[in-house]
Amino acid sequence: MMHGPIGGEPVAAAVATNRFVAAADRALAFVNRIIVIVSSVAMVLACVILSYSVVTRSLFHSPTYWQDEASVFLIVGVTFMTCAFVQQHRGHIGIEAFVGLLSPRANWVRELLIDVANLAFCSFFAWKSWTLTHEAYVDGQVTNYFDQQAPSGAIVENSVYNKYPENFKQFSQEVRLLSPTGGTLEYVVGAYYDTSRYHVDPYLGYDFPISAYFPSGLYSMNQTYFSQQARTLSAFAQATVRPTAGLRLIGSLRYTNTHKQGDFYGPVLLAGGVYKPSTSASGSISEGLADPSITVQYDVSRNFMIYAVYGRGSKSGGFVSNTVGTKDATFIYKPERSR
Repeated sequence: MMHGPIGGEPVAAAVATNRFVAAADRALAFVNRIIVIVSSVAMVLACVILSYSVVTRSLFHSPTYWQDEASVFLIVGVTFMTCAFVQQHRGHIGIEAFVGLLSPRANWVRELLIDVANLAFCSFFAWKSWTLTHEAYVDGQVTNYFDQQAPSGAIVENSVYNKYPENFKQFSQEVRLLSPTGGTLEYVVGAYYDTSRYHVDPYLGYDFPISAYFPSGLYSMNQTYFSQQARTLSAFAQATVRPTAGLRLIGSLRYTNTHKQGDFYGPVLLAGGVYKPSTSASGSISEGLADPSITVQYDVSRNFMIYAVYGRGSKSGGFVSNTVGTKDATFIYKPERSR
């Protein structure tokens, strides 16, 4: 649980009687106040970013690709930056099981040991963070994808690029009917429906300027286009029978009908020409899959149960969506079945 400082009055008195400690306390309080304000703004900004991504994806079908990284960096930064402020007020989560059992002197020693441990951890964390940052700076390690390191060691403008833009729309609905519980027979019956459209245009390219390694320069663009429309209809039922005390017989059946239509096109360009023959594929899938399941459970005692299960599961087939060279013969893969 959260708690305030134990023995806080003697600590406050010690700070008030020592002008150097008091000055340091005021300076830290001022810095922490600024950090808390900045962190509050960062937390609000993270909420705005996540809300914006949800709205644009749901209403305008235009998802953003940077919201996860931005919000994670903001929230992690808030977590670490406000630790000092929370520690200053002893607001971190603590277990008070032994606080009331110890004397004031013992509690003072306990808090001192905790503060020393916190100081050691923070010192090690700060030292290791500095060494890793210095190493990244000296070695020229960069994460900006607009830059890259040439064989000579120099950092030059990026010449390799890739993207994976996707557009997915789906509507689904499920209805269920449940029986009253606690009787000899319980059942669930229902149906599921969904329809979806999926489109993706991933590409990978590079543009190397004229150099000793590429006297004529080198340009390539690998891009594929894939679209799919799908519709699923499913009906399911499950029944539980209790013939005697402790014995349960459970049976279920799901039937799923799936239809998919897919189209693929994959050109590969090199130096403005066709490096590999452009390929295209088109196909459709219509499947009807039934998945039964039977379970027998018996309670030997209150804490021990034995059971036996037989079941079959399935996953519908699909299309190869982003492999260069895909043709009709390699476009469709079959459904998966398991027992």
